[in-house]
Amino acid sequence: MPEGALPKGGWFICFCLGFIAGVGFYPLINNLFYIITICSVVISTQVVFMIFKKKLNFKLIGLILFSLGFCLGSWRYQVNIHQATINDIDYYINQKVEATGVIVSVPLPKGKNQNIDFKVSSFSDNKKVSGIIRASINLFPKYSYGDKLTLTCKLQLPDNTEFNYQRYLARYKIYTLCFNAKVKKIGEGGDGLHKFLYGLRTSIFDIITAHVNEPEASLVGPVMFGNSNDVDADFMDIFRRTGLTHIMAVSGFNVSILAVIIGYVFFAFGLRRKLVFFITSFITFLYVILVGTPASAVRAGVMSILMLYGLAIGRLARIKNIIVIVAMFTLVVNPLLLSADIGWQLSFLALLGLIYLQPILSKLFSKIFFNKLKTFAEILSATIAAQLATTPVTLFNFGQVSIISPVANILVVWLIPIFTIVSLIALPIAALFPQIGDLVFLPAFFIAKYVIFVVTILSRPVWAVFHV
Repeated sequence: MPEGALPKGGWFICFCLGFIAGVGFYPLINNLFYIITICSVVISTQVVFMIFKKKLNFKLIGLILFSLGFCLGSWRYQVNIHQATINDIDYYINQKVEATGVIVSVPLPKGKNQNIDFKVSSFSDNKKVSGIIRASINLFPKYSYGDKLTLTCKLQLPDNTEFNYQRYLARYKIYTLCFNAKVKKIGEGGDGLHKFLYGLRTSIFDIITAHVNEPEASLVGPVMFGNSNDVDADFMDIFRRTGLTHIMAVSGFNVSILAVIIGYVFFAFGLRRKLVFFITSFITFLYVILVGTPASAVRAGVMSILMLYGLAIGRLARIKNIIVIVAMFTLVVNPLLLSADIGWQLSFLALLGLIYLQPILSKLFSKIFFNKLKTFAEILSATIAAQLATTPVTLFNFGQVSIISPVANILVVWLIPIFTIVSLIALPIAALFPQIGDLVFLPAFFIAKYVIFVVTILSRPVWAVFHV
């Protein structure tokens, strides 16, 4: 390798880092012309420098690629900025409309109402209009993904009083709200695959609630498939105070466990590595859709597929490079994730904390706790590393951070792998043989009972949470 050259793949990583930086800085600079001008001056300066030097400078080439990525990242953010036209639903803000369309996500209960994401196809006078409305409607009757409706209400902009709710919703291409909407079902539609998966998800939660009592059932379902929106607010609060809400959201761990289990099963049948890769990747893709495609699951799904591909061809790529590549490609798809999706921010920060901070803390704690408590030291170092990395985002967005979190994580997190596995094993058995469903879910029930007991006790002290 020539002196000063980057490792293999380093050029692309420089470009990826530049793209991420461009997406992040554009909202601050807010002028693509200035960005391109600055980058052009930087690139031109480096090119002239190398011409006069009459030799390649690999660090300058890396800087040039970073600058090109920066320009493209800024351009991608600008292209994503929405400008309403007469054919967009948000063009009719503050007007009462009657629209026809279809529900494009699973309705979420919110107190006495339910929120639906309603994709408009036309107005009642057959005028073609497009866009998505997040509408608040009566809790009953219940609606589901794919239902065709007529919706009548006054359109409103999202309120930015407490935080930038407009940007938060814009990541889903939602620019319009509607409260107390009147709806009427006129048919059914929706994508067949999504409809099947959402129906399957509902059936799965029905199986869990049929064989596991509350409040334990409110933990079993979310640990496997997310969807903590239906969970009681007081129940969620004790997990929030102890810093354990991450176990009730689909994370990289859930996706990794699924991929590992499926991979081992197919390897046990003697299938080739490449075939195992394709099957496991397809099931992982379906699982990510099934859980509602949260940022953490998408990130973990893409990373799992990339790592599985590395195993399939006999090369395990660097985890740091994979993180950068996945971050860039998710921002290519939706550049608003970096600034508007807290889950995206927390998932990457936690991962970086585990990579860079955990080894340092692990060495420190291993000296304090010695070899007899090595497992305890590893759990403690991983917990504190992830919390330190995510604390700035948590404080900025929620105004609080859990002080008791390290203790809670040490007492609970080590059980989550076992919890996930026994729940995944019990689920198909209970579906096929409902007579023994209560029995096969007993291990998951007792683990859930222990977790709830721990978080209930630890959430009680006033000092458990630090508020800003």
